[in-house]
Amino acid sequence: MALVVIPALATFLRERPLVPVDGLPSVKPESILLPGLEVSEALKSRSFWMIAVAQLLLTTSWVGIAAHFIPYIVGIGYAPATAAAILSVSFVVSAGGNLIIGLLADRLKGRIVIALACVSMAVGFMFLFAAARGGALAAHVIICATVGGAPAVLMPMVVADSLGLRRLGSTLGITGISSTIGIAAGPIIAGRIFDVTGSYSDALWLSIAMSWMAAAAILGCRPLAKEQSSRPALVDASAA
Repeated sequence: MALVVIPALATFLRERPLVPVDGLPSVKPESILLPGLEVSEALKSRSFWMIAVAQLLLTTSWVGIAAHFIPYIVGIGYAPATAAAILSVSFVVSAGGNLIIGLLADRLKGRIVIALACVSMAVGFMFLFAAARGGALAAHVIICATVGGAPAVLMPMVVADSLGLRRLGSTLGITGISSTIGIAAGPIIAGRIFDVTGSYSDALWLSIAMSWMAAAAILGCRPLAKEQSSRPALVDASAA
């Protein structure tokens, strides 16, 4: 990260300069008021909490199953080397999946694509019940690896669409706390279920249910205009 990413960012990333407009005084970047909600306003909006809930649910379920993927398929009869090879293939599929997700997001709303990804992931988890068959395991890998990167790719788009750009960094940071909690809790929950029941079946069913709930939560987000129209004072302040 230090040797590659930071030098690359320093070398290639540039802020777009402001283009002066004839007859108008120059405007400093910090004086430009971007559309969107302040952090205090975002915390009172429905979309903020729907985004936070969706991130908590999908990271808990998706990371929980991913962390136990190799133990699961080894437990149903695959050799450890085969399991490792399958996981490697899933990363290759994921790289292509991000391109597909991006193309879809250009044509549909980001929240629609994430909701579709949640539903697709639930379907992919269903195939794990029959993963002893090669075809079912292949279907799981193709589906889940293709859509698995959708939240990371598209969640900033959803936040910008529902809460605006004014405090995008702050809102992404705050909503990201729920993702961090889910990433930490998911593997523990799935592992505890296995320790108690001796099977991953209940963990799979829980993850399927949470994926569907995450889809419903993300569809509950509203565009920024609707969030602002529900608060007349915000509209007046923006107009001023």
